[in-house]
Amino acid sequence: MWFASECSRNNARRRGFSKIEFGVGVGIVGTLIALLIPALQKTREAERRNGCLNNLRQIGLGLHNFENAFNQLPPLYGGVASEKDQASTKFPAIWGSTHVFLVPFMEASDLWNEMATGEPSNCLPSMLGDKNVPYFCCPSDPGIRDSATAGGTSYATNAQVFAPLQNETVQGTGSMYAAPHPNYCDRGARLSELRNGTSNTIGFTHSYSLCGSSTTGTSWAYTGGLNMPPSITPSTQPWSRATLIGQKGMLAPGDKVFQNQPSPYGQPFDGATSSGCDPSLPATPHANAMMVLLMDASVRSVTTSIDYKVWNEGCLPNNDSRPAHGSWEGQP
Repeated sequence: MWFASECSRNNARRRGFSKIEFGVGVGIVGTLIALLIPALQKTREAERRNGCLNNLRQIGLGLHNFENAFNQLPPLYGGVASEKDQASTKFPAIWGSTHVFLVPFMEASDLWNEMATGEPSNCLPSMLGDKNVPYFCCPSDPGIRDSATAGGTSYATNAQVFAPLQNETVQGTGSMYAAPHPNYCDRGARLSELRNGTSNTIGFTHSYSLCGSSTTGTSWAYTGGLNMPPSITPSTQPWSRATLIGQKGMLAPGDKVFQNQPSPYGQPFDGATSSGCDPSLPATPHANAMMVLLMDASVRSVTTSIDYKVWNEGCLPNNDSRPAHGSWEGQP
């Protein structure tokens, strides 16, 4: 009996941990967690980045499929309001942006059918301004991710590709025509007619669905004022984010051509502190680089150190100056 009792006490002592052993164990667990969290964050961001890459590729395929169907690229904006306001004479009843024209080419035919009303039918995307199109939403965009913006898009059209310009050179400041110039929002060109080449021309950039305030950002369902609900404002037009020549003037060496993870994204940009989100600039939610869609449907990654001249030339489809070979970095 004495022997059995002594063994029980020894076993009880063995099952316990001293304070030192417990502290060491907690330290090891804490270290493992500290190492694991960044790895998980990198994995999640890699997944989001891949999702974004796929979205841009699908937009590129949509552009090419549209061109095959209509023998021209989609316009920057459709609709003809009057003889003095003819945004696109070929698409007079589609009151929407390039994004809207791509919807039926991106496995969203039902959504397209919902936008057509009346007889003859008008396409009014504002009716569906609260709906998100998956291929238009980057999973890293905080406005999309936090459900802050319904009907928003994470990708902005380079207006200079889809609308004609008064002067196609860098010296021309990227100025577009205005009404009553016919087709002032519809270049009507084929891909083969972009003189700079499809692999040298930026078609879409990143943008934030919500940027600077609750009424600024990027909405695929922007309708230029025609039956536009309060949730879609003129400050949510889904283009011009790449047109730095026209928006910002001739940039100086060292100026940044896009914002990198602007924060807080829902506050106006404050140049003094370099915080907040500037809706007039492209903005990337990915660390250190922005993915852009080129007109050959390929996706490239550019860093904030990209030379502003290369960027501006890449925004112009018919500028005689072309980016030097290797200016666009490899696949993200």
